[in-house]
Amino acid sequence: MDRRVPKNEIRKIIEDLCGNQVNITNTLFIGGYANSNYLVKTDVEEDGFVIKLVEPLEFQSWLRFEKSSLSGEAYCYKLLREHGIPTLDVIKYSPPGEIINQEYLVTKYIPYIPFTSIPSNEDCGEKCYEVYGYYVKKMHQIQVKKFGFKRKDNWGEYSSWYDFVCAYTKELLNKTREYSLYDKHFYCSVNEIIKQNKKALDKVITPCMVHWDLGYGNVLVNKKEKEFSFEAIIDMGRCIFGDPLWDLVDSSYKPQAFWKGYGSSSKGTLDGIIRSKIYSILDGIFDAYISLIRFDNKERYVRENDVVIASIKDILN
Repeated sequence: MDRRVPKNEIRKIIEDLCGNQVNITNTLFIGGYANSNYLVKTDVEEDGFVIKLVEPLEFQSWLRFEKSSLSGEAYCYKLLREHGIPTLDVIKYSPPGEIINQEYLVTKYIPYIPFTSIPSNEDCGEKCYEVYGYYVKKMHQIQVKKFGFKRKDNWGEYSSWYDFVCAYTKELLNKTREYSLYDKHFYCSVNEIIKQNKKALDKVITPCMVHWDLGYGNVLVNKKEKEFSFEAIIDMGRCIFGDPLWDLVDSSYKPQAFWKGYGSSSKGTLDGIIRSKIYSILDGIFDAYISLIRFDNKERYVRENDVVIASIKDILN
């Protein structure tokens, strides 16, 4: 499916920022999962602008938090900058209907290289991974008053972490029911796990910033001569406020240098282990769901599903 936005819509966005005399030298579609992203070069900004537009198609398979993420994303970039964490420089957030029909976000483009190109076992690479861990820790120390999502209409905010996890679990399971992915026993098991471990979830009493999609693809680095530099944490559209452990569930790909920069966490405590298992189950259900329904990847669906089933049996036993 071609999701390209007409060039005249892109021009409206750029003219709103730079005036109608601006010269657009190049427009490049750079993909996107739930959004369409464009790198736009002009004669007024050396590196260019990145325009991120909400993708209006295929909303039926989306969870609610995915449908209105750009306002929250802009808010999170502001918080990161206020706390000295390298991130994207937001030029403008525009709600639907203000300039064009779609909601969009404009940021400055940051030149980068893939994080995975950094040799973690060399001194230059270790330092970059250590800085990465340091900034993730700083991000996890950002606190707000309510748990859950930050959206312009205050949707998705909760007074307790347990309430948020219950609400998210309910929506996720209801969405999979629409496609008949699991049987009744599966749904009962997941709900029972959440209820049985309310005490562990209630140990999270402070809503901290959680990226919720902290893969290497959402971390920008660059190389100047022989030195690697940490440039930015990006793609905050899924950001929630709650338990930092959710960002640390899959820590197998983080080298020791990351933990040197990050420091300690509650991951090794009994309650932390229980919560990590719950988050892993919910992540697995979400990944299995999008693998099958959005990408028609049956092999990945089966793989993710097998891990989820094994995790459910483990925590119930």
